[in-house]
Order: sequence, then C-alpha cells, then structure tokens
Amino acid sequence: MMMMKFMEDYGNISSNRRHLPPSTDKRDIYSDPVEFADIDQIAISLAQEDQKTFTDLVRQLVSRCGTDVEKARTIFRWITVKNLNAMDFSEDVRTDTPMGLLRGIKQGTESYHVLFKRLCSYAGLHCVVIKGLSKSAGYQPGVRFTDNRSEF
Repeated sequence: MMMMKFMEDYGNISSNRRHLPPSTDKRDIYSDPVEFADIDQIAISLAQEDQKTFTDLVRQLVSRCGTDVEKARTIFRWITVKNLNAMDFSEDVRTDTPMGLLRGIKQGTESYHVLFKRLCSYAGLHCVVIKGLSKSAGYQPGVRFTDNRSEF
C-alpha cells in the first residue's frame, strides 16, 4: 500500500513539469534507519573494492534489495562511503566506469548527482536531476544569494 502511494507521488516524474514536495511523508516509507542496516553493510563492503563496470557495481549493490527504496538507499550509501580524498586514480581509467566518474568528481568535471542518476538508471530506478540553486555548509539563514551563487 505504501509503495502504491509512493508510485503515485513519484511514478510520473517528468523533467518538464514543476516539481512539488511529495504528499507521502518519509515516515510512511520507513520508520527507522536501522531497517537499512543489512543493505548499508553491503554498500560499505562493496565500497572497499573497485568495480570495473556500472553493470557489475549495480548488480552487486541491489542484488539483495527488495524495494526501490532499498535500491536507492544502497546506491546512496555506496556513494557516501567512497572517500575521494583518500583515493588515487590512474590517468588511464576509462571515464565510462565507476572509477572514472569518481575521478571526474574529484577533479571537478563531474558531480555526485550525475553519479547517483547513472547508478539509479542501471538499477532500473527513474531519477531526474532537478536544476536549481544550492545552499552549502557555509549558508546562514536569511542570507540572500549573490551573483557568485552555487548553481548545479
């Protein structure tokens, strides 16, 4: 039942329509992050290895996931576990691989939202990047954006 409501809210996402907050509350989808402990551990373990292709990575990430929410969570956790500051990348790594995209993020030529969208696509999840302004960690409430604002 909850998944039906979730699909009503998100199933017909179009990049050309105005995006509104979902009518489903997060607590209706899951009540405690502990529910994700097992799939989080899979993502953490896989993050210690370098997968050669997006297909291999996603197959390993989502193989034990039962729902789309679990798939999105394990993808998110894999991304958040990767510490780009501690990673060294070969210059000959292909750009169409997970390591190539991570290298691009580290070098500033790619972004995390592109990585998340690509992994979701391989997992069969519909995902769109919503363009807009981004408030970073240094943002103070009430401060207006200036011309050097962060856009993505």
